[in-house]
Amino acid sequence: MRKIKLVKCRLRQNGSSDVDNVRYVALEEFQLWRYYMEKAHGFAVEDPVVSYWVDAEALMEWAEQIAPERLEPVIEVYFYAHSVEGGTTVPIRRRRQKSSMRSTPRAQRPPSSSSGAR
Repeated sequence: MRKIKLVKCRLRQNGSSDVDNVRYVALEEFQLWRYYMEKAHGFAVEDPVVSYWVDAEALMEWAEQIAPERLEPVIEVYFYAHSVEGGTTVPIRRRRQKSSMRSTPRAQRPPSSSSGAR
């Protein structure tokens, strides 16, 4: 069972009116992440709110104690990225709103050589 303190915030490019760019960042990393986003990339980090991310097991235990309207489905994606330049593998962990996840279209097969004119 896992529960993680997260900060939900909005990331906006300075001068942009885009307000749907929601990010979930671990609380322990938030201040450094915020500094990096604002100073190195020129983004504005707005409306930070601390909450918990819980896995499915913890949710089942707490489901009766939490009002359904307070729940917001968030998916955690975890993978390893390999750096060719550095020769290292780095773990990457991201969280996104379930409703904002777009399905990735499957790659289409190239036409077989037997189809078409000869």
